[in-house]
Amino acid sequence: MEKERSWTTGKELEFIEYLAAKRDAVALLSGYLTGMHYRTDFGDMDPNQVLRFACDRLAACQRRAA
Repeated sequence: MEKERSWTTGKELEFIEYLAAKRDAVALLSGYLTGMHYRTDFGDMDPNQVLRFACDRLAACQRRAA
């Protein structure tokens, strides 16, 4: 079995879900989105899909915290 050589969209979405499940999800996802602006290597992932997903998760976490 060959190992994946690059980060995929699916793996990134799993990571975002992991962040969203944390107690400090709003801060974590906000930091994640800030960092995405500086990212230059997206591997095999779709950055637009990942950004939309992260924004949606952040908005959901903010609604829960309100």
